[in-house]
Amino acid sequence: MKIDIIPSQRIFYLRRIGGYGKANKELMTTFKERVKAENLFDEETIIYGIAWSEPNTPKEKCIYDVCVVVSVEQNNIEGMEETILKNGKYAIFKVNHTDEAVQEFWMALMKPDFQKKHSITIDFKRSILERYAVNQIEAGYCEFCVPIN
Repeated sequence: MKIDIIPSQRIFYLRRIGGYGKANKELMTTFKERVKAENLFDEETIIYGIAWSEPNTPKEKCIYDVCVVVSVEQNNIEGMEETILKNGKYAIFKVNHTDEAVQEFWMALMKPDFQKKHSITIDFKRSILERYAVNQIEAGYCEFCVPIN
């Protein structure tokens, strides 16, 4: 784990509402195809998965966005929404990019001793970011950016 400040970033995104799981993975695949078609996918590309819903949210109301960081000059992409990912302080956890390792991380994160074990205080007013940098994915990793105070 390392502590880092993620700067404000312009992002384009697609949103899905419904239970988390396989459908989110399918959204990610579709999203990456769109980003590649727009020539926005290279070794510098950063994609975020953002689960906006709290653990007790009913499955049918869960919100998940898949986002790509874009330059200020980038033209809009038809069918994608745009916003600014606000800057903030995060604990960054590097995780193997496998379904099992990602699931294990989410389970560990929900345990009562997680914050104490890592000497952090999670800012639950902000969402946890799944960060998929192309160069890390190629090396077999992704990152979880946990907002902290």
